[in-house]
Amino acid sequence: MPLRRAKGWSLLISSICPWCLLSWPFECSAQLIFKNINSVAARDCDKFVVIPCYVSNIETQDTRDLHLNWKFGNTSILTFDGYENKYFRSPLFNSSKISTSDILKGNASLTLKKNEAKEGNYTCTVTELSREGKITVNLKYQASWFSLSETILIIIFPFLTILLFWAQFAILLRKYKSNPMNKKTIVLSTSGILITMIIIIGAILFIPGNYSKTKSYGLIFFVSPTVMPVFLQYYKFKPAIGRTLHAMIIFTVVQALGFVLIMAGLYVTVTECAPKYGPLLISGLAIMTLVELLGLIYMKWLAPLVVGLLEQSVCYLSLLTG
Repeated sequence: MPLRRAKGWSLLISSICPWCLLSWPFECSAQLIFKNINSVAARDCDKFVVIPCYVSNIETQDTRDLHLNWKFGNTSILTFDGYENKYFRSPLFNSSKISTSDILKGNASLTLKKNEAKEGNYTCTVTELSREGKITVNLKYQASWFSLSETILIIIFPFLTILLFWAQFAILLRKYKSNPMNKKTIVLSTSGILITMIIIIGAILFIPGNYSKTKSYGLIFFVSPTVMPVFLQYYKFKPAIGRTLHAMIIFTVVQALGFVLIMAGLYVTVTECAPKYGPLLISGLAIMTLVELLGLIYMKWLAPLVVGLLEQSVCYLSLLTG
């Protein structure tokens, strides 16, 4: 045990210089300092769980000076006796392991298989010669695939996009008196029904919770239809703005950017147990929804104004040339 060596030194010093022993413990028995990590979150889809334990003031370069003990509550998990270079594992935690070489660098983190890592308090105790310290880390399992805020936004934006799409479609039918049997109207209505059905199916599969293949398929079904309005801009705006296609071009370009972000976000998150790039996916969805909102505003108020100005300009030019 490392403490044996420390006691040996104290006996030697006391025999040579008894009064030196008064000052020696104060220099060598300072507490070990740990990085302040009080809790850690794991996911049900993780195969292994790492419970952190970092010591910032390890001085020795010899593992024989170290002693490490991990506990779950009052139950011992793993003990490393550096003096004897031996490990002692509890039968309840056969997968428990640490890196001996990393301990000298201050990393005494514990790795467990997910089925052995239970929620609760884990205590890491490290001893270096006469110095000792410990820290308790609380392990919790994260219940959601994405964070709560990310999940809410992922659900809201596709539904807003399809609602704004149908609002634009209603304007086409009422304000611009589009023929319900017109080819463009049929394309828009059929596409809208298809998008709505796919989003509803995706929403049913994409239930907030832990990662699974079913939920990843649900995310694909739920998010992918929001890119379809990119390909429907022509059919939406051509009846509304006549010969002026500048709005259609601008909206299409911006939505194409949203399309790229959504596809990139899906690619890097759909297979990830712990998605790191959820904001990338959400930003693409937000762009698609914003463009649909701007398209609705344009069709409702600006398009008639643009067409009216164009008609007045044509009349004015015809009078001048006539």
